[in-house]
Order: sequence, then structure tokens, then C-alpha cells
Amino acid sequence: MIQNSPRTFVLAPEILLRMGEAHLLLGSTGSAADAFRTARELKPDYWPAYTRWIDALLKSNQKAEAKALAAEGLRYSPQAPELVARFRKLGGDPSTIVPILAAAAASAPSTDASPAPAAAAPVASAASQ
Repeated sequence: MIQNSPRTFVLAPEILLRMGEAHLLLGSTGSAADAFRTARELKPDYWPAYTRWIDALLKSNQKAEAKALAAEGLRYSPQAPELVARFRKLGGDPSTIVPILAAAAASAPSTDASPAPAAAAPVASAASQ
């Protein structure tokens, strides 16, 4: 289904999240990483795709990578309590994170034109297994 769905398919991030969780249960961390990464690429503010992989990174004692991923997630979802908690647990200060939307709004010129919709291309990634 993921291979044949357009990139705009609203449930794709959730399906990829569940695929990642299944891959983790099977011990396929590479496939899990791909699934979570693709979910984040499709919907950068979908915080569960960050937290599930952060937890996997912590289990494998990759704290620096987990903290960096938490910071990235907070840039897109600064109010997500799960991300805030993980970032704090890793020694980060959520108030130091500049949200993507705030940074983009501050640097973008003011226009009334809305952006063109993204093309509906199939979702292609290693997570389509």
C-alpha cells in the first residue's frame, strides 16, 4: 500500500510508524530506521515518528543521536510533551530550540500568494518492505 500511495496519503506516516515498530520487534533496526525516517520526511511535525526512534536509540546507548533527533523534532513540534520530556531527559533545554515555522516566518517576505500543492508522487523508500 505504501508503494502505491501518493506522498500526500494522510495515513502514510502512521502506517510507516507501525511498520517501524514491527521492524523493531523483529530486530530489523535498519528497516525500522528507514520507516521512521520516511514517516518524518512525509510529515515532519508527526512527533511519534521521532519518539519511537529516540527510544530505540536510547536502548542502544546512542544518546547523542537521540538528543539530536529530539531537537530536530522539537523544531517541528515544539509543544509535543513526549519530545519535550525526552529532550529534557537527555540534558537539553527545550527553550533553546527555534521552531521551524517561527524561523521561516521571520525570514520569509510577506506575500498573499499561497504555495503550490506538492505533486502526488508515490512514496518510495526502503520502508515499503
